Amino acid sequence: MKEILLIYAERILQVLVGFAVTYLLINNFTPDNYGLYKYVISISSVLTIVILLGFNVANIRFIPEYIMDKKYEVINSQILIFSIVNLAFLSFIYVVVVLGKKTGAIQWDKPFEIELIFLLSLFYYLKSYLGESLFVAFSKRVSLTSVRLVCNCIQLSMVYYAIVISNVNIHEFFVYILVFAGIEAFLLALGVFSFYFKLVPSRKVNQFGGREVYRYAINNYGFSLVGFLRDSAFSIIIVSYVFRYQEVAFYSVALIIPNIIRTFTPGKVFSGFIMPIYVRKYRELNCEESVFNGLNLISKLNMIFLIPSLVYSVSIYRYLITTFFNANYSNESFYLSVFLFVNVIFQAYLDLCFLSTNIIGRSDLMFKINLLSVSNLVLILLFVGAGTSGIGAANLFSTMLSVMVAGYVIKRIFGMRIKSYILDPHIILYAVFLISFSLLFSSMNIYIYTPMFVLLTFGFIWIIFVSSFFSSSEKFEVQSILPASLRRFL
Repeated sequence: MKEILLIYAERILQVLVGFAVTYLLINNFTPDNYGLYKYVISISSVLTIVILLGFNVANIRFIPEYIMDKKYEVINSQILIFSIVNLAFLSFIYVVVVLGKKTGAIQWDKPFEIELIFLLSLFYYLKSYLGESLFVAFSKRVSLTSVRLVCNCIQLSMVYYAIVISNVNIHEFFVYILVFAGIEAFLLALGVFSFYFKLVPSRKVNQFGGREVYRYAINNYGFSLVGFLRDSAFSIIIVSYVFRYQEVAFYSVALIIPNIIRTFTPGKVFSGFIMPIYVRKYRELNCEESVFNGLNLISKLNMIFLIPSLVYSVSIYRYLITTFFNANYSNESFYLSVFLFVNVIFQAYLDLCFLSTNIIGRSDLMFKINLLSVSNLVLILLFVGAGTSGIGAANLFSTMLSVMVAGYVIKRIFGMRIKSYILDPHIILYAVFLISFSLLFSSMNIYIYTPMFVLLTFGFIWIIFVSSFFSSSEKFEVQSILPASLRRFL
């Protein structure tokens, strides 16, 4: 339970820091400048995914096994070779782009230097490879959380100093972004070195894993690449080319609350605590049904969390955005945000589909199904006449298409499926009552409406939990991750 609370604390602080940074940027920069900032961050993130080649995920998959088998030479070789290949790939791309710019083959009309993108990508690569890969591979998730907490505090301090105290312009602000990214990479490197020498006593590098390492990396690499075609970062890049940086700013603001909701989805937070129980049953009994039982439990928890989160967020969206930013952002992004809110439900289901194929050892399905993300690019261009709302519609329809295909393929191959529970009578009543309450009372004072909505939500959650919606075994698994003080209420 302490680990859950620490991870939740990290996510809450990350959300608060992200919101505070956005508040400072929007209220001190023009929409065009804020859009430019989001474009630079997005293109650097996409380039990072490109150069990782899926090796970051391969580390998470295979290093724990190497540690159990004491294959320390394989660990050293894998980390070293992967790092060299990634950095060499980044250098190659940089040389090609610079030469293309000098010869005129690449037209560069952006108001910032190419070097900014590549330096940011280098630091983001180190952040991903060290943090999201090696920390997790060596089972140091709590240590990673501690480092992230420190980095969040540093980030907010630097942004506040740059914008409020130094009153920098957007181009000067990019220097602070680079410095922070470098500090974050440095702290993560220190963290890795602090436990690497204890967990890997050998320094030899004369062995390496087999073909399955590369095959796994390639499948996940393809999955990540095509997934970015439906991801917000890629959409931001497309919006900057199809529209203006101002529309990028509106789209970025519309993403804030949906991204926060997805961050705290049970499938994101609790899967690491609930699924190991079902995975062990799967490994011991070779019964795939155990995996789907666990995923269906998380799917139920997803719906219980998402229904009130989305209903409440839509009802207070205009008030919240207008209060922290201004009415222009609220008016220009509201209808777009509705598509993005609905999209969260389908993304949560899709996450479980991909998790199932990963657990059962069919990572190739992740890549093949996610190829449908390409449809997002086509739909964005098709809906361009609808303005930024067309971006949200394209995101939603491409995700829905992926969900339908994923559900069909998983059912066809494994004979089982992950249930969405959207049409379950318990969930329908739950949604109808909360929506009706919001339509009737959301116009009242938010400080009265909010506690009433929260109390009503917890009341319905209790009713659903003690009902037949959850089986006895599912109730036991949910209660086991709660503190003892809360268990008696369920």
